[in-house]
Amino acid sequence: MSENAYFSSVRTVSEKEELVSALDHLIETTYQTIQLPWKQTFSKLYSQKTIQLLEGILQSFNITEPTSKDAQTFGNILKVLKTFKVLRLTTSFEPSEAFLTKLHTFSKTIYISILLDIIVDPTIVGGVVLEFEGLHEDYTLNTLIDMAFEKRKEEIKQLLG
Repeated sequence: MSENAYFSSVRTVSEKEELVSALDHLIETTYQTIQLPWKQTFSKLYSQKTIQLLEGILQSFNITEPTSKDAQTFGNILKVLKTFKVLRLTTSFEPSEAFLTKLHTFSKTIYISILLDIIVDPTIVGGVVLEFEGLHEDYTLNTLIDMAFEKRKEEIKQLLG
């Protein structure tokens, strides 16, 4: 795994938050006088995906067991993670792993360091709401129906009234 490959493996805001938490924890443990092997400790606290990301990070910097001299490296990685842009998607369903992977792969063609923030809103009939860097686009069926109704509001009033 190259030094930047672990960044492309982080797909969602929640994955980033868990990785940031694990890196913070890793920095803390490097300063402890009694250290257990990091993987033994972390495998009980973090997801398998986060463990794999940490393994990739350690491998890319040729670190077998982190020490206090590695804390600055982890701090630099944290700084980079904080620069990621977020694409918020509000959908009516919880996306599958395959959907997340496809969406993340597609998003990398648009922007190199992007994280997906998936919000599930069961009131959405169909479609998606997209938010990115202050832009808000609503492609839901709810909005399309509202727009069609608004367009013909007067006509509907005359028919009902």
